[in-house]
Amino acid sequence: SLDWFLGERWFWYNNTVIGADPRRGMEDYLLVGSGAGYQFWETKKTALSLKGGIAYLDENYLPPSATTADFVLSDNFMAARLGLDFRYSLPFGVSFFHNNELIHSLEDGADWRLKTTSGLSSMILSRVFAEFKCDYSRDNHPQPGRDGEDLRLSMGASYKW
Repeated sequence: SLDWFLGERWFWYNNTVIGADPRRGMEDYLLVGSGAGYQFWETKKTALSLKGGIAYLDENYLPPSATTADFVLSDNFMAARLGLDFRYSLPFGVSFFHNNELIHSLEDGADWRLKTTSGLSSMILSRVFAEFKCDYSRDNHPQPGRDGEDLRLSMGASYKW
């Protein structure tokens, strides 16, 4: 990801995501996006920003055990994106964060995806952070035989330099 502030509150954002998600039936995927964002506020205690833009998605799917007539091996399309990022610092060095992103296909008006992440993070040692988060994703047109919803809870530690 790369964000570039064009003024006090407006910024240009760009990102590329490469991955795989066998649970959702994706052998691999690529997302390349760009757009504009607006930082409503950012203080030591809290921050809120909104982003909007376009994205190109290229997805290759794992074949199901029983192929159906509506199965396609791959899909690529342009999409509109809308996202929100929020952060709030709680007492004792704990921070709450929430971000979400809606991706809506420009080629198939009924196809959309929603991803949200909410959680808590805290510094446990100098530059070492602990994080507990909940990731939720919803695809209203999943591949045949796949669940369109996914909920993941995760806990981890990271080092920031």
